[in-house]
Amino acid sequence: MSHVSPTLPPHWWNDSTHCSRRPAFCASCASCTYGSKWYCRSSRSTMPHHTSTITPVTPAARSFVSSSCRRCGSAIVRVLASTVFSGSIADTSTARAAVAAGTRKHATVLVHGYCAEHNPFAPHKAQFANSLVFMANSTNMLNDEFAARIDAFLRAHDVRAAVAVAHSQGGKASLHLKAMYWSALDAAPDAVRVVQSVGTPWLGNSAMASFGSIGKVFGVTCGKNRDLTTAGAKRWLATIPLTERAGAYYYTTTYRLGKALGDYCSLGVNALLKWPNDGAAELKLAQLAGGNNMGNTERECHTRNMAYMAQCDDEKRNAIMNEHAQP
Repeated sequence: MSHVSPTLPPHWWNDSTHCSRRPAFCASCASCTYGSKWYCRSSRSTMPHHTSTITPVTPAARSFVSSSCRRCGSAIVRVLASTVFSGSIADTSTARAAVAAGTRKHATVLVHGYCAEHNPFAPHKAQFANSLVFMANSTNMLNDEFAARIDAFLRAHDVRAAVAVAHSQGGKASLHLKAMYWSALDAAPDAVRVVQSVGTPWLGNSAMASFGSIGKVFGVTCGKNRDLTTAGAKRWLATIPLTERAGAYYYTTTYRLGKALGDYCSLGVNALLKWPNDGAAELKLAQLAGGNNMGNTERECHTRNMAYMAQCDDEKRNAIMNEHAQP
């Protein structure tokens, strides 16, 4: 692939809430067609803004190759760099080669949610064939960093092809990984469901915007996560193409509906959330437009130590997700 040195577009900035690190800007149709930590739109400032928690690569340090726009076919410029955690951009061709070299043909990665102290699928690992338990202890991560960690985990286990079974924010991170990066999820066979989740607040959490409420809602004190606020979730979801959402299969749960005196999963947080909810994810905000809604189950809650069984302990649902995770 030959390198060229084109003139940089005039308006570059770094903002992970708008696009991720698969870079391409098309001057012809003025679109960020792949998504990029660094990309151009004339509505923004002409100076790069270093707003991300990941250290950005300066424009001068990048190399460039020619490519074509997925949307209109015109020639565009792609930014190439190296690994994720150095703050640079993972080149798609390099990622493809790394994934293809994996010795583990297929894996089901079990992904926890926001700031988890344990993986709720871990006690049921035996229910999932070829499973790996992902764990980032009590870490508050935006969807992009979360996705990058899942990717690094799969690479560390030398996985060639994978599917994700995820809980809560883990569903968003898994879909982010599938939509924004080349990873083992892209190498999964067509017959499987690449992203399956339960209790994922696709449209955010109405209590997340308040730091004072967040500890009460989740029982932890990791602080606010802008990707889980309703406004932040809306911005994030706008970067996920409908074609990628179509590969997500999601389940929801709630307390018992239609009970004469009302019901709850967690009495202490019920007043902070829209009704009905599972004790953390609100049913109305757990809908993914363009995704596959696999239905709602009553009398199941977000985690253990709530009024009903934890949603990840549902062995019948786990069996269904495992069936659709295997090639």
